[in-house]
Amino acid sequence: MTSNIKKNSITFNFHGKRYKPWQIEFWTTLLIRLKTNDYYYHVSLTVNDSNHFEALCFEGVVNPIELKTEPTYKIRFNVEDNDKFERFVTKLENQVGKPYDWLAVLLGFFGVKISAKNKWYCNELAYIFYDVYFPSLRTRLKTNLSPKSFRLLTEGLRAGVQSNKIIK
Repeated sequence: MTSNIKKNSITFNFHGKRYKPWQIEFWTTLLIRLKTNDYYYHVSLTVNDSNHFEALCFEGVVNPIELKTEPTYKIRFNVEDNDKFERFVTKLENQVGKPYDWLAVLLGFFGVKISAKNKWYCNELAYIFYDVYFPSLRTRLKTNLSPKSFRLLTEGLRAGVQSNKIIK
C-alpha cells in the first residue's frame, strides 16, 4: 500500500556573511551580532529546496529566485502533513511585498515585544513555521526573537526530532 502523502521540506537558512565597513550592511549586521552575541544576523527560509522567502531591511518581504547572501548554516526539516504545509507556504506567499518591521526590531533590542500584522522582520517571518506546526508556542514568548533565539529554538526542535523522522 502506498501513501498519498507528499514529503516536503522546509529549510531555515542562517546568514553570517561579513561586510566591509563602508557598506551599510556592515553596521546593521554588526549591531545585531553584538546585541545577540552570535555569529548569525539573519534567517531566511527555503521551501522544497528552491522557493526562497526572506524579510530584508531595505526591501521588505521578498520571494527571490536566489537568496541575497549564501547561508552559513542550515536546519532542514522534512514535513508530510500536506494541509499544514500548504497553509504554511500560503502564509509565506501572502507576506511577499509587505514592509520590514523596523520598530519591532529596534524595540526588541530593549526587550519590548511588539508585532505588526502587515510588517515583518526575518525571524518573525520564519516563525510562521511555528505558528502553523506548533501554535501554542507563540503565547509563551515574552520578547521578539533574534536570529540566535530562533536558531536555538529550532535546534531544540531538531534535537527532539530524530534524523529519520518527519514532522507531522
